[in-house]
Amino acid sequence: MAFKELGNSLFTDVLKKVKRTKLPYFIHDETLQKGKSFGEKIVHAIDTTIKKGFDNIIIIGNDTPELSFSILDKAVTALNQGKLVYGRSTDNGIYLLAVNTKTFDRYAIKHLPWQTKSLSQALEGYLNGCELPFLRLRTLRDIDKIQDVHVILDNALNSLSTEIRHILITFLFSFKHVYYFIKSTKNFILNLPSGTRGSPMLQI
Repeated sequence: MAFKELGNSLFTDVLKKVKRTKLPYFIHDETLQKGKSFGEKIVHAIDTTIKKGFDNIIIIGNDTPELSFSILDKAVTALNQGKLVYGRSTDNGIYLLAVNTKTFDRYAIKHLPWQTKSLSQALEGYLNGCELPFLRLRTLRDIDKIQDVHVILDNALNSLSTEIRHILITFLFSFKHVYYFIKSTKNFILNLPSGTRGSPMLQI
């Protein structure tokens, strides 16, 4: 199983969890992205969703196998309470970010150090500085390299679905412990209901 196949399998798995929320979703692929930097692309995707009439937005990645329906549900609840929500990954990035139109600071989000090891620290510093109410979800490991697959299977085997366990084990056997890096661009934005409107999810 190549990294592309692994990415597709993880994407399918997280989409199943998203569908359990009963919230509508959008898929926003690279053909819809605008902006040079990752931050610009994030902000554009959020702005596009807001213009559709949605006030609450959750961005998630597909490279975090431990991301569960219960974590998504906690994010939904906290966001409906007016909190900004984020989930930190073990490499100091983030696997989930939830904002609403009242807490969405375009400049701040665009200029966060995306795709660096200082992202989660910078985000929390921003939140503490502007005194926004927020919820930090439990830390999870995302998959950036083959060692991450080993660690997830060693430490979180029981929290994974049977399907994901099979996918990760098959992946390890197929590569025989040769090191590669995932180049995945699939992320989601999940928008929660506002008033009488439903809420979509974007893939960016």
